[in-house]
Amino acid sequence: NYLEIPKPFKRYQLGTVWRNEKPGPGRFREFLQFDADYVGTKSLQADAELCILLAETLTKCGLDKNEFIIRVSNRKCFFGLLDSLKIFEEEQRNSIVRTVDKFERLGIEGIESLLGKGRKDKSGDFTKGVGLEKKQVYSIVQYIKENTFYDDSREELKGAARFAPLGNWDDLSPLYNEGINELQEIFDLTELSDFKDQIVYAPTLVRGIQYYTGTIFEVNLLFKVKNQKGKEVEFGSIGGGGRYDNLVNRFGNIDVPCTGASFGVDRLVYALIQKKDFQIKIIRPIVICVFDKKRIPEYTKILNKLRELNISSEIYPGEGKLKKQMEYANKIGSPAVVLYGENEIKSGKPTLRNLSSGEEKSIEIKELANEIKKII
Repeated sequence: NYLEIPKPFKRYQLGTVWRNEKPGPGRFREFLQFDADYVGTKSLQADAELCILLAETLTKCGLDKNEFIIRVSNRKCFFGLLDSLKIFEEEQRNSIVRTVDKFERLGIEGIESLLGKGRKDKSGDFTKGVGLEKKQVYSIVQYIKENTFYDDSREELKGAARFAPLGNWDDLSPLYNEGINELQEIFDLTELSDFKDQIVYAPTLVRGIQYYTGTIFEVNLLFKVKNQKGKEVEFGSIGGGGRYDNLVNRFGNIDVPCTGASFGVDRLVYALIQKKDFQIKIIRPIVICVFDKKRIPEYTKILNKLRELNISSEIYPGEGKLKKQMEYANKIGSPAVVLYGENEIKSGKPTLRNLSSGEEKSIEIKELANEIKKII
């Protein structure tokens, strides 16, 4: 439909995603993900709007502005730096990106080791490094050190972000400058929103996914998250995204610039439940017991009346006598059962049994819903 749909094309989706990774607190192999994408535009207004969308979503979910931050960078800056350092081999560049992406976890010393020969962790395990020359490692490390992790003053972004590899300003790559200019444009736009203090510059953000081509962003929470044992854990980001102008071209040989953002819904909910006291009411269905399958039409009339009034209810779906049906209702946590046997049908008054108190009432069908609402 590429030729028919209006461009730029905006779309969103909520669906199940699977990843082959080690499970942890709020991190699952199967999870829900929310995606929002702009397709068919190079305008940086789209990138800025997605950052604002992420911020608005978090506030709509109940977080205060001081409880999250959206870190923004541009891959052109870092790859421009690598160009200036004469590092052009693709696999090596990607290894460097993956290494710098671990900055928050490993710190500057860990990154310096991994960019060089390698790093030995506390357990004694050795991880082979990228193998860069000392001058190249020094320049990348200085780039990280010289740039503030969170730059509070976007007005000074160009000055704060510019860094001369090996101290020579003439060596700056045009790609680096292109990335800085794009960042300035994005921040000029996000400054106009209600989230100018939440959307910040983070030069060490590089994101390890290879298809990103320019703007990249990541959502981090600013409060501690605990695991099921009550221990504070490194939680990582709950969402992010960026510009991927060349990805669609791989599949269709057409020029389709894109930018997108996503939330890991399970991760977000895991964190939100710890931060906010959500009053979640679990609703279990009222069970209408089956005395005689020939009476299913009468049971169905009751079922329809209850569901019309938004009362979760079901006719017992299994096979068995009343005792088994009562066991089923108790196991699923049903608040009450409706008994509508031969005597009840004759009188036109079903019996409602409260499974918490054991109390039974003979009630006219038209009053059944009102009595159930008193229980649930």
